[in-house]
Amino acid sequence: MKKTFFDVISIKKTLSLPLNNFFMIKLIVSDIDGTLVNSKKEIPTDFWSLFQELKERSIGFCIASGRQIQGLQQLFAPIADDLIFIPDNGASLVSKGTLLYEDSVPFSLLTSIIKVCEKVNSVGIGLCGKKYTYIKTKDEGIFAQYLPYYPAHQRVETFENINDVFFKLAIYDKKDIRTNLYPLLAKFGQQLNIAISGKTWLDVMKKDTNKGNALAYLQKYLDVTVSETAVFGDHLNDLEMMRFAKYSFAMKNAEEEVKKVANYITDFDNENQGVTRQIRKFFESELI
Repeated sequence: MKKTFFDVISIKKTLSLPLNNFFMIKLIVSDIDGTLVNSKKEIPTDFWSLFQELKERSIGFCIASGRQIQGLQQLFAPIADDLIFIPDNGASLVSKGTLLYEDSVPFSLLTSIIKVCEKVNSVGIGLCGKKYTYIKTKDEGIFAQYLPYYPAHQRVETFENINDVFFKLAIYDKKDIRTNLYPLLAKFGQQLNIAISGKTWLDVMKKDTNKGNALAYLQKYLDVTVSETAVFGDHLNDLEMMRFAKYSFAMKNAEEEVKKVANYITDFDNENQGVTRQIRKFFESELI
C-alpha cells in the first residue's frame, strides 16, 4: 500500500532525521473541479485566509484547470491579481496578471474531431478561444452544462468564420464519455492530446499542450524546482503535472490512474476540504 505523506514524515521523525532534508515548498498548484472545490463548485471557506498566509510567506499559488481564464478570474475575483493561472488545460499561462505564453491550436487540426462529434446526439461542442468559448448544441441541457465553466461564451450554429485564437475543444457528453465518445476519438491521439477531464467531459488540444508542460514553464520562470513544488489533482488531465512535483497529491476521490502516478494521496476528498487541510499540514511539518 502506498504510504501517505505523513507516514513518511513519521518515519523520518522515528529515525531522527531532520525535516529540513525535505525541500521547502515554494509553489502550490491545484486543479479546481473534483479537487479544490466540492460538488457544489464551492471554494472551501478557509481557503481565503490560507491564501493570505501563503502570500505572506511568498509561496506561489497556481490554479491549473480546464476552465477558461475569464471563469477562473471571476471565481477568484478577490485575489485574482495575486494568483497564477494555467487555464484551458495548459494552453496558456497567466502569472499575476501577466500573460507568459499562449499555446494556440489551428482550427484546421480540430475539424476532423468536430465532424465526429457532430454525429453523436448526446454530445455538445465548445470551441475555446481567447475571447469566448463558442458553444454548438441544440440541446438546452447540454448548453447549461457549459455555463459554470465558460461564462465568456457565445452560442453558435457553425464554427466557420470565427475571428479568434483557439486553445482547445471542450466536449460534453450526456453519457459516460470514456465508453461513449472517447473510443471514437482515440484514433486522433497521435496528432492531438485527447484528455478526459471528467465523467462527461473531454478536451482536445495540441499534442504537447497539457498542464504539466505549462507547469514546467512556470517553474523555470519562477526559478522553482520540482522538489519545491506541490500539486493537487483528481482526473486524467492532471496526470502530466503530477510528474513535475515532488509533493504530488492525488485526491482521495481521484481516479485510480492518478493515484498510481502521484506520490501521495490526500486524507480527505474534495467534499471535505482535502486540499486546504493538506496545506495546513504543510505548516505543521514546517515545509512552508
